Amino acid sequence: MPIQHQSSSSQLVNQFLSTASPQTQEMVNALIAVVYSTEHNFDMAIKWRRLTFALEHDFHHWICGIEITKSYVGIIFHFGGLLDDPRGKFKIGASNFLRKIEIRSLREIENNVIQDFIDQAV
Repeated sequence: MPIQHQSSSSQLVNQFLSTASPQTQEMVNALIAVVYSTEHNFDMAIKWRRLTFALEHDFHHWICGIEITKSYVGIIFHFGGLLDDPRGKFKIGASNFLRKIEIRSLREIENNVIQDFIDQAV
């Protein structure tokens, strides 16, 4: 697993991915690697059926999360509605704040775009 985090985090990721297909596992692991490639020291937990990332254990004001659905893996930004999205990457849902990027294959993951959103969110 090419993830740079503690073994307790690895156990959390394994729990989160326990029923996921190999392709989904690969996409989730790639997204986790992007999150941890930023300069921010995130805490990780499973919240709201998502792998959720926050700073200083403040999961009330989480930064981003990864969700698995039947048709895509999503990276969701808690206050994404407040972030600059000049490339139009976000899907807008019913919430005024939540925004997500839907990913259906590894090649759709744009590290620099996700890192930019993370930096803005922090």
